This record gives sequence, structure tokens and C-alpha cells, in this order.
Amino acid sequence: MSMPNPEFAVKSGLALIIPTRNRPDLLRRLLANLEKVSLKPDAIIIVDSSDAGNYFELKSEVIKIHQIMTEYKSAAIQRNIGLDYLFYHKNAKDIRFISFLDDDVMVPNDYFELVLKGFTQINDCVGLSGIAKTSENTRIKIKRSRLTDWIGITGNPGILTGAAVNISPIGLREKTEVDWLIGCSTWKADCFQNLRFESDFFGQSIFEDVIISARARKLGKLICDPSIVLRHDLAIEGRPMTKVYYTNWVINRSRIFSYDVPNLSKYKFWLLTLLLLANSVLLAPFSTYNRDKFAGLVLGATQLVTKRFY
Repeated sequence: MSMPNPEFAVKSGLALIIPTRNRPDLLRRLLANLEKVSLKPDAIIIVDSSDAGNYFELKSEVIKIHQIMTEYKSAAIQRNIGLDYLFYHKNAKDIRFISFLDDDVMVPNDYFELVLKGFTQINDCVGLSGIAKTSENTRIKIKRSRLTDWIGITGNPGILTGAAVNISPIGLREKTEVDWLIGCSTWKADCFQNLRFESDFFGQSIFEDVIISARARKLGKLICDPSIVLRHDLAIEGRPMTKVYYTNWVINRSRIFSYDVPNLSKYKFWLLTLLLLANSVLLAPFSTYNRDKFAGLVLGATQLVTKRFY
């Protein structure tokens, strides 16, 4: 991959990185959305792993766009490529904030103003996100109760629980310090001088947001502000089949335990995995989705035990 060194004028001190693959219409929609925001990023770095038939050159008279093509079909690696490109740039020292967005989101006009304002209001804040409103919830749903809290399966929104199930911060009602930020989030640029996303996750890169948060929160506070709301449409294009999703769900989630996260244990990790398997067995006769989920969980757990990944 070549590293060109184009110029851009630093005004907001904010750069935006967007990984994308085979979603040209959504990318055009997002770009049109970003051209209307009140506070514009100094540069948008789009890292595109699209097949040849879905590639198109992006142009804007409003925002400087840097478009990078890559063969790596991985949201995590594509974010890393965007970071490397940014820090290679001679103006990198003037970028104080880095924001990440998915290609299937829409942001309000004051989105970046609100986000950057949030950093000025919280001492030691290194990462901040709002919440994403979706038409559906693709995360595993577990009904919260005293029992599930006691076992460590569930917990407060935005907190990494003992079994590492992520309870979405969408339920928060006020600005709160959390353990993890959603993928569409903004960070102080200094965080990424020595920090990168997982380099061996592929495709949707499930849990890359949780893992980068678990590592970055050692540098300062992570804040979720539910008054900042973006729309996430969860586009079907490029999302893995159910079996593949849950295989990666188990494997990628296990990586969290490599980063010294308090209150997590291998015991609770495997306990939750067994509970999910049991739940899938009970539900499997009723839908193809649950049968595929069970197969994916079994395959992921098997690959973890045998250390034969992907």
C-alpha cells in the first residue's frame, strides 16, 4: 500500500476514519450527510476494501477526502490503515481528535460539535461516544435479573461484566463513565500513538470496539453521552451469516481476557458460553436462526479449545 502525503488545512483538529466494503450507495449517503454538519472534520480518511465492481472515486468540494484502497477485508485492520495513514501525514501533530464512523450511519448536524464539547467538560477524558439508535439489535439478548447480575452475565450499561457480555449503553439516561465505547466513537489522537485495533480480526471484526476500549481506558476516562444520538441502519450488505457471526463472537470475545480487565475470569467466560449453548439447544427446534447460532457457538468454542482459528 502506497502512502501519499497530500496537504490538508487544520481547522477543527479532527480527522474522521471510515472503513467500508461494497456499500457505495451508503457511502455516498454518508458523505452527503457529512457535508452538511456544522463542524466539519479537517479530513475524512476512507479505507475501502470493496470489490472492483463496487469501487468509485469519492469527491467533495466541502471536505478533504483521502481514499485508500486495500485488499484487507477487515474493519479492524482498515481502521489501523487509516490510523497509520493519518500519523504518516506531516500535519498529524495538529490533529487532536480522531473519530470513527461506520458507513451505514447518519449523524445529526451538530454531532461533532457536541462530541468535542464533551471532551472539554470532563477531566482526563480520552474517548467519548454518544449512542446509536438502530432498527434492530444484533447483539445477544439476555434478560437482566438479580441472578444474571450475581453470576456476572449482565451488569450496568456500558460496563464490562464478569462474563464479558456487553450491555449496550443505549439504556443510559445521563453522561456516564463507562468501560467500553461503541465503534462510532471519538478519541484523543494521542491514544493511538501506541495503540491499534486487533490485527487478526477479519470481516465485521466483532468486539474490536470493546477490546480497544479495554486497553485505552487505562489512559483515561471513557464517557458515553446519551444526549448525542446517531442513526445506525445496520446494513445487510457485508454482514456475516449467522453461523459465522457466532463463531467469531466466541473467538473474538475471548481476546478480552488478554488485556488484564478487572473482574473478568476464564471461568465466567466459559460459564456464559455454556449457558448460551444450552439456550440455543432449547430454541434450536423453533428456527433456522437458533440452529445456526448453536452451530456457530459450538464451532467457535471448539476452535478456541483446539487453537485452530478461522
